[in-house]
Amino acid sequence: AYPIEGDRDGLIDLIRHPAIRMEMREQQVEDLLKEHPNPRISAFDLEWFKGTQRLSGAEGLERLSHWIIEPEDHFNAKALELLQGVLEGLKEVFLPLPELVDLLANLLENETIRPKESREQGIAVMNYEDAVGLEFDWVGFCGMNEGRCPEPVRQDALIYAEEREALRNELVDQQVELPTLALADPSVRMEQQRVRFLSALGMAREQVFFSYSALNEQGGEQVCGRFYRQLWMLAGWAGEQEFNLSSYDEWRIKRLSKNNFLMRHVQSQKKVEPVERLPMPGESFLSWIPEALMRTKDEALLCAVNHPQPVVHLDEAVPVEFEVLAERIRMEHARVDYLNQPEGERNELIYAGHLPDIATSIRDWLKEQRAISPTALEELTHCRYLFLMNRILNLRAPNELDDFPLPLDRGKLMHAIFDHVFKRLATGDSMVPSTLAWAVQDEAGWFLSDQPIAEAIPLVRFHPEQKGAVLEFVEHVAREQIAEVITKKGALGHPAVWAVEQEKLIQSVRTAVAFDVEHCLVERRYPALFEFSFDESLGISVAGVAIKGKVDRIDLVFDEDGRLDQLQVLDYKGSSREQSKAEDYIERVMSALDCQLPLYAFAAQHYFFGVFDTPEVNARTKAGYIIAERDPVAFPGKRKKALISMDEMDLTTGFKKALCEQLDRMRSGDFSVDPYHAGFGDYQPLLRNRPIDE
Repeated sequence: AYPIEGDRDGLIDLIRHPAIRMEMREQQVEDLLKEHPNPRISAFDLEWFKGTQRLSGAEGLERLSHWIIEPEDHFNAKALELLQGVLEGLKEVFLPLPELVDLLANLLENETIRPKESREQGIAVMNYEDAVGLEFDWVGFCGMNEGRCPEPVRQDALIYAEEREALRNELVDQQVELPTLALADPSVRMEQQRVRFLSALGMAREQVFFSYSALNEQGGEQVCGRFYRQLWMLAGWAGEQEFNLSSYDEWRIKRLSKNNFLMRHVQSQKKVEPVERLPMPGESFLSWIPEALMRTKDEALLCAVNHPQPVVHLDEAVPVEFEVLAERIRMEHARVDYLNQPEGERNELIYAGHLPDIATSIRDWLKEQRAISPTALEELTHCRYLFLMNRILNLRAPNELDDFPLPLDRGKLMHAIFDHVFKRLATGDSMVPSTLAWAVQDEAGWFLSDQPIAEAIPLVRFHPEQKGAVLEFVEHVAREQIAEVITKKGALGHPAVWAVEQEKLIQSVRTAVAFDVEHCLVERRYPALFEFSFDESLGISVAGVAIKGKVDRIDLVFDEDGRLDQLQVLDYKGSSREQSKAEDYIERVMSALDCQLPLYAFAAQHYFFGVFDTPEVNARTKAGYIIAERDPVAFPGKRKKALISMDEMDLTTGFKKALCEQLDRMRSGDFSVDPYHAGFGDYQPLLRNRPIDE
């Protein structure tokens, strides 16, 4: 039927189709492209289709036999058999090819191909979509966990509900025919899952079995989904005052001792209200380990069923193959004891990160570092143990590629876009005509000038009436930078995901720049010094450690006379750095959990005022984050909240005190696992699932 269409690309697909008997497929495709550069061709003139303008059923059968490879699967084989049967009945009928195709379609329209009947015994694993219309004696529904069965109705990671609705409406306006459930509302998708589940229930002739996983592969606790819970309340122990065990559970209990964990579970469920009853524990998918090494309920269950012989102490009768695991459990046990003690009463164990023997080497390492970045110091203040692993020993977990771009790669791209936008605006760009401005220094300090001199700093002078042109320029630069990263094969995730993510990134940049265009002139604020790098030569040091780094942006605020009045030190960040209120930003700085804002502010102060961290210059300095935000309405509030004044009470003194304390501990060899291991003090780094609560 192909010649009717005459589409070259469709013919190429046909040549490459595995069901077509064709030799040297790619050579045939190459020859076709050379001979027919246009996408439309006169297919009846090709050797393959000559003489097919009119065709009989007999000729159709002959062509099927010549071109079609006999299918191996049941459904395609039956479909070919039906087509051959219809052509047999049309052997003597000659029709134009379009009419013959329409006739075949009408004759086959109501034909149904039933699944192949099988008398074999076995297990079939399938999804809901493949189950409709089939029947089995016994059907088991597995993995009926929350978040899986049914899948959660939540905001799509790629497209918001409002955007999905707008896209559907746009396609409908363009008269594009869409299936009923295409781009459907979340509530409709949930109902679709319910219909599929109820349809699949009809597969069972005799028995149906439902289960969910209590633990995942990493040991995280899981709960049943709503479908399982509703069925349990309807037909399980929750639906009757008295309940009986299944024959399977009775068989399991008989295999164990009289007072076994399954029997104890049954007795406990008889004492609670029916609606609070829990199903019987299932089977583990893990292999067993000796009782002395058990730290999880799942391991205890498996050992009780398969190897009930107890081993009382960890050091007793540990099989050779488990010696390494036993040693790691001893190590983790020591850390648990360490973290459970008050800080002043802890035993300073090597396992807990106390390494006084390397204190001299650490001090030598510090001397070799000409300067340390605020980002590295933040790692130190968050956890000295991780600082030792990551910064000193250079041991880091590898970054795994995902469908979504890594936050670090996304952040680098966002910084590059902002940097190119502001530098080109500051030096003058033909896409946005503007009057240039510079910050110039004299004996009295810095002032605003329309004329540059030696060592003048170019500034960005925004005009609100140019907002449209500026945003058009921003989008142009953003797409240039994205194209450059893609050309260099940057790891930006799956192309389909990145196609959506890049639009979100561009919108975030547009929102931030639009805010500056609207407010800079009124505030007499001029963006300057973009990606300003500094090192130990600038003279910034804290607790004997020189500081180096790169400030994303420093905005200069001038008074009415054009003299430099204030500094705004700004850093671009993703939403992970966002706090709920301004006090949280201040608290993080005072505890040295945020080292970037104060140290970048010190660098800017020293550059423009010649001193840093004095009451006078702190009163003239603000530091804050520009948090990525697409919503122009929400952005101003987040921008204001994340900008703090450096003269807040005890802000810089508290910061330096907290940072000095961490540096002193590092110099003494104290690389405590606290607080890093506080969240893992239950053998989680070693085990396959969640540990037993002792």
